[in-house]
Amino acid sequence: LPMAAPDSPWGQRNKIALQIVGRAGEADPGFFRMRSRDVVPIRECPVQDPAGTALAFKAVQVVNRVGLEPWREWDDRGVVKSLVVRAMGTGQSHVTVVSRETHLPREERLVRELSRTGATTVSINVNDRPGPQLMGRETFVLAGPPRIVEEIGGLKYLSSAGAFFQTSAWGAAFLADAVRRLVDAPEGARVIDLYSGGGLLSLALADAGAEVVGIEENP
Repeated sequence: LPMAAPDSPWGQRNKIALQIVGRAGEADPGFFRMRSRDVVPIRECPVQDPAGTALAFKAVQVVNRVGLEPWREWDDRGVVKSLVVRAMGTGQSHVTVVSRETHLPREERLVRELSRTGATTVSINVNDRPGPQLMGRETFVLAGPPRIVEEIGGLKYLSSAGAFFQTSAWGAAFLADAVRRLVDAPEGARVIDLYSGGGLLSLALADAGAEVVGIEENP
């Protein structure tokens, strides 16, 4: 089948992950250079959601005002490794500070100022591993609800900081519609969704009248 795509490819990505480099009070946000651990500072990214990108840059400004030191790979010093923002079409957003430490210096001020930027939820994710993984295993919600709401195809979904969710609302809606069309389960039929994740496809089929059992290894 031909590839499907939205009318415009721009502003689609609702997950914004910025690497933080530099000195305390003068940190720069950036992306990894292709096939490299070098960070390239950025001022914009056209494929990302504009509101989410603006929130991410505001979060960097907060990190600088609070005076948190970016982590340095070469000598393993500093605390803040990256900032991850989820910006949903509902207007809700989740800002996660990825840190080497469970508790950050001046943490209360950091949380207060991040909440003032418009973040629905503020979290700290602890990633003390030296590898390229963006986030660690533990996330602590410091302000706001633990999960934020996205609406896809008339259904509301809850997403937490570390959970996987499609990074394009258009892509999520396309996948859900395609599964409804291709499965076409008669009302009352039992459907098993293996590797169901947060239930994007399970709920789409249930909404169409099927009885759905979702199985997921990850709690």
